[in-house]
Amino acid sequence: MSDENLLLQFLGEGVCLIVEPSGAFSASIQICLRDLGVPAGQVVVAKKFTEAMTAIKEQKPKVLVTEYEIEKEFGLTLIEEQEKYHSIQSRLSVIVTKNGTDSAIAEAAEEQDWYRHRL
Repeated sequence: MSDENLLLQFLGEGVCLIVEPSGAFSASIQICLRDLGVPAGQVVVAKKFTEAMTAIKEQKPKVLVTEYEIEKEFGLTLIEEQEKYHSIQSRLSVIVTKNGTDSAIAEAAEEQDWYRHRL
């Protein structure tokens, strides 16, 4: 089975939520999902943190791709909200960042360690 078929099988009728303030970066993520066979109708985009929280509560996305930091809030908070609707086996959460500085990477790694210890 191809990677494309596996993602579509996992997603089913669910939606993918992209949380990204940058239109260009969001478009790149959308292209990646499209190339993996995800129909445009199953992709929801939020540019603001509050929009993303509302989308999670209403759409209950199975796949969440979020910027690490959105308006001084963190993508990990969105993942915690996603957890309320899907078990760890039935969801996919990805944190991305366009900020590749050493300090941003170190901060993300610290947050990841904190998050892992919660599970």
